[in-house]
Order: sequence, then C-alpha cells, then structure tokens
Amino acid sequence: MELFKPFVNLTKSKSTGKYTLNSVVSVPKSYAIRNISQFETEINGKKSWAVKADIVPGTSNEQEIIEFSVPLEYDSDNSLKSTSMIVSTESYSVMNESKDKHTDIEFDDAETIEPKRIFSRCKLFYTCIFLIDLTSMRQAIFFIFFLSLQPIIAQKVAIVQNSLDTINDCKEKVDFINDWTTKNYKKQTFNSKHYNKISQELAKDEGYDLGYGVAISRLALIYQNIDKDYDNAISLYNKALEYLESDTTYIEKSIILLNRGYSYKKLGCLDQATADFLTLLKLAEKRNNPKMLVNSLNN
Repeated sequence: MELFKPFVNLTKSKSTGKYTLNSVVSVPKSYAIRNISQFETEINGKKSWAVKADIVPGTSNEQEIIEFSVPLEYDSDNSLKSTSMIVSTESYSVMNESKDKHTDIEFDDAETIEPKRIFSRCKLFYTCIFLIDLTSMRQAIFFIFFLSLQPIIAQKVAIVQNSLDTINDCKEKVDFINDWTTKNYKKQTFNSKHYNKISQELAKDEGYDLGYGVAISRLALIYQNIDKDYDNAISLYNKALEYLESDTTYIEKSIILLNRGYSYKKLGCLDQATADFLTLLKLAEKRNNPKMLVNSLNN
C-alpha cells in the first residue's frame, strides 16, 4: 500500500448539519501528525475546502496506520461542493511514497449520522481497497480494528459538538471543552487540539482569563505527554500562569506547577524542576491539601 495516501469518509450531523472528515493514512513507523489546518483551496482548477495534515518523523509513534477525525470549520452556506484531505510531508522522502497525497469527497456524498448508527457503504468500499492492497497481516488486522472503532470515534465527535450547541453561556462552553480535553486528549489528540483552539478563542473574546489560562495549560499538556515537546510545553505553562490570578483555590496553579516541573525534569533542568515542586509544596501546605502535598513529595 502506498504511504501517505489518505482514504476518507465524510459524515454530517443530522441534528446540527455540521461535517466531520474521517481519514486513515498509512505511514512509516515513527511518523505522526504534527499539525492539522483548514482553508479554502483550488486543486486541478476545482475549488474545495481543504484539511491539511502535516506528517513528520521523529516521534514515538509505533503504528503503521494512523486515523483521525476533523470537525470541519466550513460554512454550509458556502458555494464549495467538495472537501479535500491533503497530506503534507514537507521535504521528507521515503520508499513506496504516494505521488498523489490528497483525496477529494463531495459534500453531497456525506453520510448523515445519528447518535446510535455511524457506518456506511463508503467504509465498506475503503475496506475492500485496503484489504486488497495491504502487504502484511499486521496491517490488515490493524485496519479492521480501526474500522470497528471509527463509528465510536465519529459518534464521540458528534456528541461533543451537540453538547456544545446546547450550551448558551460562553464561560460554560469553555469549561466544558477544557474538562473534555483533560479526559480525552490521549485518545482523541487531534480533536482535542481542535476544540482547545475553540476554547481559547471563546475565552479570549469573553475576557474569561481563568478559562483562557486553563485552555492554554491543556494544550501544554498535549505537547508534554503526546508530542514530548517539553520546551513548548514549558512556554505554554508560563503563559497560562499569567491568566490564573483569579484561581483562588490554587488548583489550576498547582496542576501547572506539577506539570511544568515534570517537563523541566525531563529536560534535565533539575533546579527549575525542584523550584516548581517546592512552590507546589508550599501551596499544598497553605491550602491544607493532602493530594497536592503527596504530588509534591513524590517528585
């Protein structure tokens, strides 16, 4: 099977009318998606709404096939008729690399989804393509497993979006997204980044400093635990602390100090790590919080 060739399926929420582009891509080991962006583009003289996935090497990813779902930031009143998944590998070149790294799908071909049913003849078609083309039983087993999970993944995205649509208060939306990200960023990293961006925008527009700071710290958590990018994680933790003056419970501050200290520790900056853990210890004693105290002492 050619590497970096995306296979896609498009779903449309029956309740909100919003689209989600689901994709599966074959990649070499150690390659993973670093960033996802969306924009209007023109390919072969045809305008479409594009989703670009930047795939780079140098990660801890051990999977040969990666999957992800992207809620489209597309205005359904727009005149565009299709959406495209584009895979970008920059200057990297590998064996068996596909020359065609994009796939189009018409909005009219989107599958309307309901809460309890998300599967399609499109998925069955893609299953046949992959199973015919797959070169190893391991890949075949992995892809079948992916298909079994795909209805669940798309359903979760729809549930999150539907929940957001029912919340009128902007601050409550921010808190909902931040809480959802905390619980799901490891299993739904790319969706978490998408909603985290929404959370930051809503919080900033509302002047909700605490929610904005928390959203930034959740993005830092993704950089720290998923991307292993400790420098960027520390930079984001520093920024988040600037917006947490209203955190009188010190809960969020303690979480950031614990995680920033961990990132410093992973970089070998033991003096900075120790300083954060000692500050956390003082906060724990001040708040008489046993859990914070245990976290401090364990580090």
